[in-house]
Amino acid sequence: MASPWPRSETPGSETTPAGRVVAAVAWVGLCVQALWIAARCLRPLHNSDVFWQVRAGEIAVEQGAVPAFDVFSYTIAGARWNNHEWVFEIAAALLHAAGGWTAIRVLVLTCWGGAALGFAAWIGRRAGPAPALLALTVFHVFAGYKLHPVPQTVSMPLMLTALAAFRSPDLLASPSRAGALAAFMLVWGNLTAESLTFLPILFVDQLARRVSGSAAKADRLAVLLVALAFVAPLVNPPWSSVLDYVLRGTAINRVVNSEFTPIWMPAAVVQPLAKGLARGVVLAWTCWAGLTLWRGRRAALPRVASGFLLVGSACLVERNLWLLCVPAAQLALCAWRCAGALRVETACVAISVGLSGLYARDSGWRSPAAWASGVAAAASGEGVDAHFVPTRCIDAISGAPEGTRVFTTRQWASYLVWRVPQARVFYDGRNLEYGVEGWAAGTEVITGGPGAQRILDASRTDVVIAGPGWIALPGLAGSEWTPVLEDPMCVVYRRRSALGG
Repeated sequence: MASPWPRSETPGSETTPAGRVVAAVAWVGLCVQALWIAARCLRPLHNSDVFWQVRAGEIAVEQGAVPAFDVFSYTIAGARWNNHEWVFEIAAALLHAAGGWTAIRVLVLTCWGGAALGFAAWIGRRAGPAPALLALTVFHVFAGYKLHPVPQTVSMPLMLTALAAFRSPDLLASPSRAGALAAFMLVWGNLTAESLTFLPILFVDQLARRVSGSAAKADRLAVLLVALAFVAPLVNPPWSSVLDYVLRGTAINRVVNSEFTPIWMPAAVVQPLAKGLARGVVLAWTCWAGLTLWRGRRAALPRVASGFLLVGSACLVERNLWLLCVPAAQLALCAWRCAGALRVETACVAISVGLSGLYARDSGWRSPAAWASGVAAAASGEGVDAHFVPTRCIDAISGAPEGTRVFTTRQWASYLVWRVPQARVFYDGRNLEYGVEGWAAGTEVITGGPGAQRILDASRTDVVIAGPGWIALPGLAGSEWTPVLEDPMCVVYRRRSALGG
């Protein structure tokens, strides 16, 4: 497997007593991090789009055709659905059919955990256990918020594989490598729109190698296959367009999706620790890249060119902060080569321990009791966490008549779509289909704004599943909604007229 960094010739420090102690501590840290990651990957599922995605995959398998029109809602029923993640939906449905929600949890361990450990191993082969520990810790902090079974989680190992396998000086000289790239991008492009993130990185990388003179002589067939690789993510079925999603969906996401918060804004979906660390990595890497270019001129372009796109992508949206793991690894390896192995390895271990402690505190894994609870949850057979998903309230309406109109939050609607397939929801996680207006209306209702009752009446909503206290919000004053089931985390409301009251 090719690497963006050459294997270092700098000797390790394990031959000295102090070096052996540092290495031993690093190995212990790696084991603890691996256990922690496994426990988090295998925990029961929280709120996630995976529930409606499994249902969409089930429909595709049952009917032999991927849904091209909305079949889940009563607000945009029959509207065109740009179902650009259909490969993930079918795969998730087949996994669920084979092993239930436990199989979906294992998917997270395989993809997210595999990407994290693979990245650490990639660094460890070049610099030893201490930098590998730092790489794993940084990956955990940056990407930990995405420990869910969603297309981006599956996309993480694909991105790392692409960065390792196809950023190569002989890409345009190797028809076999170029052909593999084209096939790789065809599959990735129908799995998630994030496949398009890699294409400019690859283009800039190859351009930098040509300008610097470090690329191998091009082969015509390889050039043609690479050109096809750039088109491959856009080869989608008629009911799916990854390009349309990126062009229109990104604009909508920036309004309604907190994952699209840029790096200069306060943390939205990631923890403030991750946001602060990201800003530090961006600043340090930019200084290092500028100095590298100043010293190396054209010859240094391949080392830094595509990194600018990785940094830029991470700066634009929080969901891409995990891409900063690659620039951070470049900084660590550069320091390891230049500043002396033992000093840098000691610093790597110290930083990792500090970051892990802060992250454990912020993510609720600080005490031994929290660790015991987390490990027990991972080992349990429970597929869905009832502390986050309102399973009792949704189960209570499982026998609802066909077409029952249920309003609930966007997060809870995902499980409702899977658990009560005969019901219809106000909205779910498909931002492009509902648009800004749909999200604004949903927010108005769930927050009890002045127009809440009007929206519920106009949409002829039958049932509302909301948090305790929803009925007391100003916009619901004097409304005819009455609770029929109350739970500590949710309440089921029906209209009094529907109950005969």
